[in-house]
Amino acid sequence: MKLSRYNFPFFHDGKNYLYNSFTNAMITLRPEIVQLVDNWDESILSSIPKEAFDPLLQGGYLIEKEKDELTRLKVRNRMSRFSNRELGLTIAPTLDCNFKCIYCFEEPSRAIMTTETADAVYDYVLEALHDKKGLGVCWYGGEPLLAFDIMEKLTRRFKSLCRTMAIPYEADIISNGYLMTPEVAKKLTQEMSVRFWQVTLDGPPAVHNARRPLQGGGESFDTVLKNLEASCHLFERIAVRINIDRTNPEQVNELLGLLEQKELQDKVSVYFGQVQAIGAACPGISHQCLSTPEFSKVEMSLNRLLVDRGWPVSMRPSLKGGVCLADQVNSYLIDPSGNLAKCWNCAGVESQKVGTIFETKPNDNFFRWLSFDPFEDPECRNCKMLPVCMGGCPYDKVIDQKKDCFTQKYNLIDRLKLRIDGWKKAESGQGGKHE
Repeated sequence: MKLSRYNFPFFHDGKNYLYNSFTNAMITLRPEIVQLVDNWDESILSSIPKEAFDPLLQGGYLIEKEKDELTRLKVRNRMSRFSNRELGLTIAPTLDCNFKCIYCFEEPSRAIMTTETADAVYDYVLEALHDKKGLGVCWYGGEPLLAFDIMEKLTRRFKSLCRTMAIPYEADIISNGYLMTPEVAKKLTQEMSVRFWQVTLDGPPAVHNARRPLQGGGESFDTVLKNLEASCHLFERIAVRINIDRTNPEQVNELLGLLEQKELQDKVSVYFGQVQAIGAACPGISHQCLSTPEFSKVEMSLNRLLVDRGWPVSMRPSLKGGVCLADQVNSYLIDPSGNLAKCWNCAGVESQKVGTIFETKPNDNFFRWLSFDPFEDPECRNCKMLPVCMGGCPYDKVIDQKKDCFTQKYNLIDRLKLRIDGWKKAESGQGGKHE
């Protein structure tokens, strides 16, 4: 037997813990077992009592001597990335938007998908779906609700197709919320199978309105919050994203108070996004952006604030087969012109398209994205975070030719400690559900 290469021992609040990133398991250890683990030698196996040995084995902390975790991880990665089970599409029916966010990475565009292109999207899905077991769609933009008629038309045809094929259809939406009236939300959830909505609020009204104004300069906060309050019960899940840079962490507490006044604490989740200066559309904001190590510290302090205020927080790392649609062979973004891309950052960027819905032959960009392989990077290959990271953002490496690890590399242990604290708070009746 040997110790897993993916073990993370840590001490918190008077107890010893052991987390394993390969299995995503975590246990507490008695002090005498900690000593054995710290001074591991196969000869001490007989010194470990059965009640301690079995959990070490079941959680993958202790493994067979011949077990090659890295090879198994590589197979897990390949099986996920090149699975033919589901077709995953992010569809931007328009790149037009009613907001003018200061950090938007998309080039200004009024493009809206035509009826003819929507018909071609359906034909593309009909062909691509023939050997799949499910269809998943994420509506994206611009602001997708500006092309609601196109969304409705495609959804009707997608659902009919999936019924005929006896396979599931699921949908999500990324919307700024300004047009998410209860009537629209009801149609999305009850007729269009949209389960999840992500909406952004960047702080209390003054902060949010300065960062996310309407195209004409008007305020957006009050309308978004009103729609969120009125529609939250209709969706299975809602995530409120708060984009963070150097200017707004101190205002998050006030925003949480406003959400609590609307009794949204148990109806939505909150998470924090890192503002980055991506592409040529937002070069003037780079001085406001936090580096990933800096953001990882701010992120943890804000997550601590959530727990202290009794908000449900998911601090559990997630095992990754692949990273996102960028490295998945059957996942694409479709823009209003029918171009296919492999990253949200590439929506509407002609030079970054990997093909089109009008022809089945992918171009060289497609193969550049699919050749992304963290197992060829010595640093990634030898990193204990690889099972929950899988090499970080493919866009950084494929397009920007750089490596920028995910925040969990810098705050994993702090996340696990906060997860433990959240459990204790929930058990005492002082907090929401924690995963």
